[in-house]
Amino acid sequence: MKLFVLSLTLSISIQVYGLAQAIPHEDCTKSGSQTDINWCVVRNFKIADHILDSVYHLVLFDLSYEHGPDSMDTSLPDTLTKRSIIRSQQAWLKYRDEDSRVILAFYSTGSAANAESWVYKTKLTMDRINELLLLREYSYGREYYNIGWSISH
Repeated sequence: MKLFVLSLTLSISIQVYGLAQAIPHEDCTKSGSQTDINWCVVRNFKIADHILDSVYHLVLFDLSYEHGPDSMDTSLPDTLTKRSIIRSQQAWLKYRDEDSRVILAFYSTGSAANAESWVYKTKLTMDRINELLLLREYSYGREYYNIGWSISH
């Protein structure tokens, strides 16, 4: 069991951090039509959102097995921390989605409104990934990986 959890932890870490160092994304400014740009920025958002989900689950996984997979220690502070992170993430997702709607209002008459909204949503998502990685660093004393990603559309 210990070997499986260690293997899973290493696999998740390599996937998240390997991807974080060279996030595959498209430069959407080189797309042709507005439709092509829209498809491009949505694909970039989906990549960022997938990474966010992976990092979020990695933080929760770390909390679950902070004292080792065979530990029966379910101390109150760890449980409260995990609940706080879950509530924080749920609130942040609502914030992100509502805040990106503001961009739609700014560009309500332009054909680029949708693309601008997705670009903004992607930027917020990348910022949240860095926040979760920073939280992980402070909580567990691990190296902080700042994901640098130039958002273009």
